Amino acid sequence: MLKVFNTNSLGQNERFKKALLFGIPSSILLAIFLAIIQRLLSIRFSLLYILIGFLIAYILKKYGKGVQIRFSYLGAILTLISILLGDALTLTGTLVFQNPTILIQGLTITLRSWVSPNINNLLAMLFRIYAIYYAYNNSRII
Repeated sequence: MLKVFNTNSLGQNERFKKALLFGIPSSILLAIFLAIIQRLLSIRFSLLYILIGFLIAYILKKYGKGVQIRFSYLGAILTLISILLGDALTLTGTLVFQNPTILIQGLTITLRSWVSPNINNLLAMLFRIYAIYYAYNNSRII
């Protein structure tokens, strides 16, 4: 017999909740991964920003399977948070676990370094912007 209504399918709200459930922890883990790699290499490796945007978009598309614009917004926001948190954790290192208020200082220093007039910071900012743009465009099924 033909099954007219699929009871196993998820609605858009359930898909968005599932995207949040997988997206938020993965963005935090990617920020920690970014900080570890940058601390080990002792340089800022800007291609990792694009990798973070790609992975967050992939996770949201795979687990969220959403078609609404809010999935794109979520991808862009999670990518921005992951990059910002990763850069701040690169500065602070393991001191964050001893004193969590150091993270706020690391975030302010990171934001100030993003807007400083330096050619290296400008190029890194272009990589960050492209990562956010990529996550925005590829976080939903079109």
